[in-house]
Amino acid sequence: MEGGAVTLFVGENGTGKSTLLEALLAVLYASPKSRARTVDDWTSWGAQERPRLTLLYESDGVEFRLEKDFEAGTVSLVNTATVVQDSALAS
Repeated sequence: MEGGAVTLFVGENGTGKSTLLEALLAVLYASPKSRARTVDDWTSWGAQERPRLTLLYESDGVEFRLEKDFEAGTVSLVNTATVVQDSALAS
């Protein structure tokens, strides 16, 4: 992997490393329409609504925002030129 980068998350037990990994996997792969118990486990203590996750990233100089709203069951992908919000993305 020429020119690649490695990112490490280092910290004491209980500082959120596993939670961060779970959130990253959820925003990339979980269906926002999922009613799985694991999604309910991500809900903040005492909150009435299911979580909304946002991932900001850059690819080839273009910034993107991927957002999944597990309460509304929606997903959106936004870059500087285009907004895509479609129920087909939420499957």
